[in-house]
Amino acid sequence: MIQATSTSGLRPPLANAIVKVIENGTNAIVLEENLPGRYFFPPSVIGKPGSTYELKVTLADGRSYKSKPQRLPDANGSGKLTYQITSKGIIDSEGTIRTTPFVKVLSNVSLEKKGLYVKWDVFETYYLSPTDFPDIFNAIPAPCFVTNTVGRQNIKLFNGTISQGTTLTNVEIAEREIDKTFAEKHMFSVYQTSLTPDAFEYWRKVQLLLSQAGSIFDTPPAPIEGNISNEQNSKEIVLGFFEASNVTIDRFAVFPFNIPFYIAQPCTYVPGKPDEFYTKECLDCLSLPNSTLEQPVWFVD
Repeated sequence: MIQATSTSGLRPPLANAIVKVIENGTNAIVLEENLPGRYFFPPSVIGKPGSTYELKVTLADGRSYKSKPQRLPDANGSGKLTYQITSKGIIDSEGTIRTTPFVKVLSNVSLEKKGLYVKWDVFETYYLSPTDFPDIFNAIPAPCFVTNTVGRQNIKLFNGTISQGTTLTNVEIAEREIDKTFAEKHMFSVYQTSLTPDAFEYWRKVQLLLSQAGSIFDTPPAPIEGNISNEQNSKEIVLGFFEASNVTIDRFAVFPFNIPFYIAQPCTYVPGKPDEFYTKECLDCLSLPNSTLEQPVWFVD
C-alpha cells in the first residue's frame, strides 16, 4: 500500500492520483485507489528478489513525481519471537514516578547471509468487546479489532556490514505498556525487513532525528533527503522514501491469563448506570482510530 500526502499541515491524503510502480524499467504496475489517497497493489502482484522497482505518481493537477530505482533484496532472515513481562519507573505529568508494567518484544534472528541491512516494525491488534446492554432479543454487539503501531518513536535497525555473524540473540524490538487493552486477546505482528543500503541510510537519519525531536509525525527541524523528485521542478523538496523491501512476518498473542495480575474488562455492563458512565469506545468501538468489525484472517482463537 502507498499513501500520497502533501507536505504541509496534517498532510491529508491526496486522492485521484495515478500511481504506478515500474518493474525493471519497463513493466508498469498500476495501483488501485481503494480508499481516498491510499493506493494498493493488485492482489496478484508479488515482488521479485533481484528486480528493480521505481515509483511514479501523477497528481490530479498534472504534477508528476518519480523515485530512483530500488533493487529488491534477495535475502532476509527469520526470527523466533518471545516476550517478557517487565516493569519500569515512568514519570507522569505531575512529576511522580510510577511503576508501570510492560510487554517487551524480543526476537532471536537468523539471517540468510552476512552484510544485510535490517529494520523491524511492530504492530498490535487487540480485541475489544463493546458493552452488552440487556435487550429483549439478547443480541450481543459485534466486537472490534483495533490495530496500531508499537514503538513508532524508536526505529530498530541492524547494520550487518559491521557484524561478523548472522545470528542475533534476544534483540529487543519494541515494548508496550500493559493497559486495559490487554483485558482480551492482544496480538503482535513483527515485520522484519531487509533494506537496500540507500533505504537503510534514510532510516538511520530518521532514527537520529527522532532521538533529538520526538515523533515520526512531527514536522522535522530540517528535511531528510529522500529518493523522490518532482519531474517538472527538481528544486522542490519532496519528503519520503520509496523502498523495495524483502519482508518476513511473525506473530504472537498475549492473553489475559498470560498477565500476572488482573485486568478488568473496560466495557462491562453495570446495572443502573447511564450511558454517560461508559466510555465512547464501549458504546461504539468503531469510534476508535484504526478499528474494524472485520476479523483479520490470522487473528484466530
